[in-house]
Amino acid sequence: MLAARRAKIQEEFDEIASQKENIKVLTQQYEQRLQEIDTHARKKIQEGVATGNKISQEIQENAQSKAKEILQQASLEISGEIAKAKNQLKNEMVTLVIKITEQILKEKLDDENQKKLIGNFVQEASLK
Repeated sequence: MLAARRAKIQEEFDEIASQKENIKVLTQQYEQRLQEIDTHARKKIQEGVATGNKISQEIQENAQSKAKEILQQASLEISGEIAKAKNQLKNEMVTLVIKITEQILKEKLDDENQKKLIGNFVQEASLK
């Protein structure tokens, strides 16, 4: 009976040792799996950050390109408006000069001076 009791206790110790070994193996497997999951998660995070940085860079480049286009277009429009304003001012000045000249000529030109002026004009025109 003592031998049977010893055999049973030994059997229980062997069972406990076997379960300890199984727990040890499972613990190692879980730790390894957790490490793999952690590595995979870090990799995904790094990929996400890289993608975010790439998208951010593209957005910045597109914004800079668009801003450059807008500035170029605005510059062209401003140049056109300046040229238009200069031309309009020139036309207004020519009209004003003609009116003032007509008025001065009406006031100061008598028949004799008018004939003399016309003669000089005809003579200069024929030389050209």
